[in-house]
Amino acid sequence: MSNHSSLWKAIMKAMPLMKSVTCWSIKNGRTTTFWNHPWLDHDIILIDHIMQTADLQQEDSSVAEWTDDNEEWNWQKLHE
Repeated sequence: MSNHSSLWKAIMKAMPLMKSVTCWSIKNGRTTTFWNHPWLDHDIILIDHIMQTADLQQEDSSVAEWTDDNEEWNWQKLHE
C-alpha cells in the first residue's frame, strides 16, 4: 500500500511539469465541449470568463458546433 502512496505523491509532484508540456487534442471537436472543457491555454474554461450567461441550450455544445463546414470558426455564431 505504501508503494501506491509514494507513486501517487510522485505523480502529483510532477503534475505542474506535465501540464506545462501537454495540451488538449481537439481533433474533430465533437467530444470537447466549447464552454466547459479546459481546451485553451492555461486550463481556461470559457464559461468562467464570459460577460453574460450563455444560452443554456448551448452550454454543452461541442467545439465542432462553433465551426463551419471548412472547420474554421463560425464568427457569426461567436458574435451572437
